[in-house]
Amino acid sequence: MKKNWMAGIGCLLAGCLLGCSSSNPEKALDGKPSGKPPVAVEAVRVQTRDLVEGIEVVGSLAPRLESRVKSEYAGIVTDVYVTEWVRVRQGQALAKLDTREADAVLQKAQAAVEAARANVLQAEVGANRADREAERARNLKESGLITQQNFDDAQTEKAAAQARVSAAKAQLLASEKEMNQIRTRLAKAVIRAPLDGVVAQRDVNVGDLVGEAGSTRIMFRIVDNRLLDLTFTV
Repeated sequence: MKKNWMAGIGCLLAGCLLGCSSSNPEKALDGKPSGKPPVAVEAVRVQTRDLVEGIEVVGSLAPRLESRVKSEYAGIVTDVYVTEWVRVRQGQALAKLDTREADAVLQKAQAAVEAARANVLQAEVGANRADREAERARNLKESGLITQQNFDDAQTEKAAAQARVSAAKAQLLASEKEMNQIRTRLAKAVIRAPLDGVVAQRDVNVGDLVGEAGSTRIMFRIVDNRLLDLTFTV
C-alpha cells in the first residue's frame, strides 16, 4: 500500500514537469528564448479634448474705410486728447487749436450785432413817427390846412424812414452772418473724429502748427476696424 502511494506521487510529479515544459512555446529545444525581445512602453490616461487644425499664412489687413484728418484752419495745437490704437466715436474730440485770437474776433462781431440791432430799433421808431406825420399831413391836406409841398415832404420822409429800416436790417443780417462764420471757425478749431473706428496714426503734438497752406501733413488717421479686406498667401 505504501509502495502504491509513492508510485502515484512520482507519476504526478513527472506529469507536471512534462506539462510545464510543453506549455512554453517561446523556448527552443536548445534552451534559448525565441521571438521578439520585450520593449519598454509608457502608459498614459486617455482623455477627450477638441482637435484644432489650422494652416499658417502670411498676409496683410487693409481697412475698407479710413479717414485722414486735417485741420481746415491754420493754428497752434494746444491739446491732444487721444493716442494711437484707441477706439473713438464719431464726433469725439481728438485735438484742439489755439482760439484766443478767434475769441477776440468773435467778441467784436457780437458787439457789432448788438449795435446793428439797436440801429434797427432806432430806424423802426423813426419809421413809425414818419408814418404818423404822413397820415397827419394827409388829413391836413384834405382840410386845406397845408400846402402840397408840405404834404409831399411828409410822404418823402415816410419813404426815407422805411429805407433806413431796410438798411439797418441788412446791416444786422450781415453782422449776424459774420458772427456765425467766426463761431463756425471756432467750432472747427476742435478736431473731431469723422467716423467710428480706431486711431491708426497720430502725427501731431502740443505746440505743432497745423493747417498751413499747401501742407499735406495729416493729424490723425482713423480706420474702421469692423470692415477689413484680407489679402494673404499660403
